[in-house]
Amino acid sequence: MMDKKTLQEVVRSLLELGFTQKDLEKDTG
Repeated sequence: MMDKKTLQEVVRSLLELGFTQKDLEKDTG
């Protein structure tokens, strides 16, 4: 369960980073 929770946190962070990158790209271009 701990591993699963950690995995979810990692995926969540990656998704947040991806969204941030997309937003930055939109602002730039």
